[in-house]
Amino acid sequence: MTTSTPTSATNVPILTTANYSLWAPAMEDYLRAKGMWYWIHRSPPDERTDPKGNRKCLESQDQAVGEIRHHLSPELRSVALASSDPQSILDAIKAAYGASSFATRHNVLKVTEADRLRRRESGWRFCLSYGYLYTCSRQREEIERVHERVIRIKKGY
Repeated sequence: MTTSTPTSATNVPILTTANYSLWAPAMEDYLRAKGMWYWIHRSPPDERTDPKGNRKCLESQDQAVGEIRHHLSPELRSVALASSDPQSILDAIKAAYGASSFATRHNVLKVTEADRLRRRESGWRFCLSYGYLYTCSRQREEIERVHERVIRIKKGY
């Protein structure tokens, strides 16, 4: 049985407690494509000297807040309601759901395995192309443990 991550019409997954590692880069790409990412990290220009820039910045930040909240599952929306600043909301989401967890590591493995299959590489060639994952023995051991769990889950034990 395969499971899928719910997505919105924008192909940004709806953030759940288990998919931050997939959601964050997709949300950043989406906000960049819509021209909002630049304004998230800027203070609004002075209204007296640049009224158009000020208005554009505030509108873009407001739109970004709406898009971020729109891409959260209902049970996680409370994290985004504490602020109307998009950067503060993204920071709060990262603090709450960005910590490495089994589900997050599993999602990363799924993405890298899909990439390997897409490129039709052998396991050895794949490991070489993702060699940076194996630079530390502790990381390698963690990845191997997660991979073994995934295999056990797929086999049903």
